[in-house]
Amino acid sequence: MIFCITCSFCLLQNCKNSNETLALENVKKGQELFNTVGCVNCHSLDNKKLYGPALKYTMGKQVTVLRDSTELSVTVDRDYIKRAISNPNFEKRIAFKNSTMAKTTLTPLEIDLITEYLIAASDENALTN
Repeated sequence: MIFCITCSFCLLQNCKNSNETLALENVKKGQELFNTVGCVNCHSLDNKKLYGPALKYTMGKQVTVLRDSTELSVTVDRDYIKRAISNPNFEKRIAFKNSTMAKTTLTPLEIDLITEYLIAASDENALTN
């Protein structure tokens, strides 16, 4: 989902901003949030293992998680990322089962923006264009 933060009627009316420009703006806002709310302290985007899982190139990959003490294989997609941010203990990656991520106080919009950034980070070209 693409959100227009600069003008609330942008997607409904004839706006000079294209969807591509809006998407890039949202990715940049998500990157800013990722860095300022502390995500970057535990999660790398260069595949270095920190306190939490590395997040680059994870879109579409199967990961093993614990949900209610049951091991499951799930696909990392938009919904998974949003769940992991909003309720980090619902599905914990096996390799990080002893790590604890604080429940966030992010708004749904902020979670969406960070999600857009993480999806774009999985595609190197999206961040350089």
